[in-house]
Amino acid sequence: MAEQNARRNPRRTAATASALMIGVALVTMMAVLGASAKASLDQTLAEDIVADYVVANAVGQAFSATIASDVEALPGVAEVARVRGAVLEIDGDRDFAFGVEPAAFTSVARPDVVTGSLEDLDADSVAISTELASSEGLPVGSTVTVGFAGEERPLRVVATYTEDSVLQADTTLSLEGFDALGVPPTDRTVYVVAEPGADRAALRGDLDALVADLPTVSINDQAEFAATQREPIDQLLFIVYALLGLAVVIAVLGIVNTLALSVIERVREIGLLRAVGLSRRQLRTMLRLESVAIAVLGAVLGIVLGLAFALALQRSLADDGIDVLAIPGGQLALFVGVAALVGVLAAVWPGRRAARLDMLRAIGTD
Repeated sequence: MAEQNARRNPRRTAATASALMIGVALVTMMAVLGASAKASLDQTLAEDIVADYVVANAVGQAFSATIASDVEALPGVAEVARVRGAVLEIDGDRDFAFGVEPAAFTSVARPDVVTGSLEDLDADSVAISTELASSEGLPVGSTVTVGFAGEERPLRVVATYTEDSVLQADTTLSLEGFDALGVPPTDRTVYVVAEPGADRAALRGDLDALVADLPTVSINDQAEFAATQREPIDQLLFIVYALLGLAVVIAVLGIVNTLALSVIERVREIGLLRAVGLSRRQLRTMLRLESVAIAVLGAVLGIVLGLAFALALQRSLADDGIDVLAIPGGQLALFVGVAALVGVLAAVWPGRRAARLDMLRAIGTD
C-alpha cells in the first residue's frame, strides 16, 4: 500500500524526490572527487618519495638548519636531504623556488626530469619546470636571471622537470645557489633515509627526541606524511558537506509537506482503513514506508547522477594531478542509509497526525 500511495501522484513524488536527488548528487560528486584526489596524492607520494621519514613544519614554515645536521649525526641514518624555499625574482617575476642538494635529493626522491640532470645543479645553474621552459622559451643551456633582496645572478638552465608532489615550484636551485643569493639558511623539508637493517623503532625514537622541544616541527613516516597531506582535502570536504546539509534539510521539509498533503487528501480513505482493522501503528508504518521510498528513490538517483558528474570532472582534471578514480562505496552506502533515516524522521509528524484522526469523522469526510 505504501508503494502504491507513493506512485499515486507521480509528479508530486518526483518533485519531492528531486530536491533530495540534487543534494545527494552534489555530495556524491564531492565525495568521489575527494576520494580520487586523496588516492592520486597517495599514489604520487609513493612514486615520488623514497625517504623513510620526512621532517617538516606543521604550519608550512621554515625551521633551523641545525635540525638536519643533528639528524645526520644519528646512528642508523644513511642519507639526509635538505629542501629550502624562498620567493625569488625569476627574470623580473616574483615566484617561489626550491633549493636542494642535488646528489642527496635524487637519492630520496624520484623527480620527473625531462631534459638534463638535477645532479648538474651548482651555484651557477638552475633547473626549471617544463611549463616555464615552454612558456618562456628557455631550453637547457639558456640563461635565467634570478634575484633575491636586490642581489641578481645569471644562472644557466641545466635541467627541466615536471612538477610533482616533491618539486612543486617552477624553479629549483642548488643550496649553493641559495647561499650565493643570500637566502637565509633555513630548511623547509628534510628527507631522511634509514640504513638497511637499522633499528627503525630506535631511530624513530631518536628523531622524535630531536624535535621534542619544537612543537611545530614534526617527524612522519611515509604513511603519516601522506595523511598530513590529505588533511586539507578532508577539511574542504567537511565544509562542503556542511553546506550541502542545508539541501538535505530542505529535502526533509519537502517530504514532510508531501506526506502532510497526502494525509489531508486521504482522510476518508484512512478512516475506512481504520474501520476495517488497520491499527494506528500500521498506519504510521505505511506512511513511514512511503516516506522512505521517496527518500531512497531520491538518494539512488542522486548517487547515479553524482557518479556521472564526478567521472566527467575527474577525467577533465586528470592532467592536473587527479589521475586516479576512486569511488568510496562505503560513503555512498552511508548516503543511502542516511536518506532512509531522513525518510523515517520526515514521516513522524504526518504519521502522528494521521493516527490521531477520529475514525467516524474521517469516514464522513467528503
